[in-house]
Amino acid sequence: MRSRLIILLIGIFTAVFYIGCGRDNNAVIKEKVSKAEELKENGKEQEAMETLLDASYRINDKTPLSIQTSIYTELGGLFYENHKLEDAGRYFQKAVDVARAHDSIASYPHLLWNLVLTINDIDSAKAILSECRDLSDLDKGNYQFYAIRSRLNLAKACVIENDIETAKSTLDSILPEAKADNILKIESTMERAIVYLAEDELGKGIDMLHELPFDSLSLDGKLEQSNLLCKAYRAMGDYESALNCQDSVMTYMDSIQSMKSSEQISRIEREFDQRIAKEQREREIIIYTGSAFVILLIIMILLLNRNRRLRARQVSLVEKISRLNIELSKPKENPDASAERKSDAIISRLRLTRELFATLPHYGLIAQANLEQNAEDISKDIQKELYNSIVARFSDVCNNLKDEYPALSSEDMMLGIMTYARINKDVISVLLKSSDDALRQRKSRMKKKIPTELFDLFFCKTV
Repeated sequence: MRSRLIILLIGIFTAVFYIGCGRDNNAVIKEKVSKAEELKENGKEQEAMETLLDASYRINDKTPLSIQTSIYTELGGLFYENHKLEDAGRYFQKAVDVARAHDSIASYPHLLWNLVLTINDIDSAKAILSECRDLSDLDKGNYQFYAIRSRLNLAKACVIENDIETAKSTLDSILPEAKADNILKIESTMERAIVYLAEDELGKGIDMLHELPFDSLSLDGKLEQSNLLCKAYRAMGDYESALNCQDSVMTYMDSIQSMKSSEQISRIEREFDQRIAKEQREREIIIYTGSAFVILLIIMILLLNRNRRLRARQVSLVEKISRLNIELSKPKENPDASAERKSDAIISRLRLTRELFATLPHYGLIAQANLEQNAEDISKDIQKELYNSIVARFSDVCNNLKDEYPALSSEDMMLGIMTYARINKDVISVLLKSSDDALRQRKSRMKKKIPTELFDLFFCKTV
């Protein structure tokens, strides 16, 4: 009797299993895609990704092309929104490959647009953009938006390659259409500003950048706007405005970097692969998700705490520097005592400024440059960025030094400050465009222009 009952139960479970497996696979996929869209609309990205991954594992040769491309595009979009470009590109590439395999890429030019967003190589990007533009032109009724955006980015590529005239003619050709759409209008305005800046029409470029609706810009758009404004103001000599923009650039870069460093999205994918491979049950999925949430929460708390301590340290240093500024601005009562007091204040400010500089993102450029075996191989962009960041951070100290020691030249101060910032002599030689012998002679002359204590501080004999 017991054996019969066991056989009956096995039969029932087997029947249920085969009934479940016998459901229309395409119907199941469609349900999961629909559920994922609902979860995403409700802000539940984590659950939406799991649902889409489950749907992706069910794709087979009988799955309609539109569903396949939709799943891969949505997965790529989730990674892209979290600044995981490599993972996003992997899924966008799958969507393009599927469309090409069905000889239907002409019906899906938007897939090419998604893919190009993850491409860093300008030649590859131009090839994909050109194809997206040409395919979109075949069906302007449905894909005019992508045709215009492709042209916008091709214009940007022309600016990068210094083909300004082509960029301008491309932008002029899409002006009427761009004005009709808010997104296209923003992108068109940004590209025109870039063209103006490339032509050294800094005033027009700055005005156009300020025309952009700030609240409508994405985080990447705000970063690009601030970065362009910073470079334009610096080129005009308006260093105060450039510094304000630079602060915004660093804030946006920190936000993007925190998203890039987050392992939440990538971890979900890895964990889901493991669960599929091991055929874990629902209870195990809940355990993994709960554990992942706790780990993520701990990581977020640690990151927030670290950032809070760093910000507090930066505020403390700025306050100390401000007090030194007040000290340096006091009128001289006793010239000798005042000179000694000012010298001590300048040395203290140098130390505090270097300490503050060490907490900022640009400080990493020093280590990057110092690790280069041949300083001549350091790219021009890195040289310029490193030099400008030092000038921006130490400009006030340089003014104090110039006031107190008029004999010091700008090159003298930059040599001392770069040495004090722990930049090696080969890199300094490249940044200042001076030979080793010239730097040694300049150093020797500086010894006669400034007090021994300041000279020793500059050249690392004391800390």
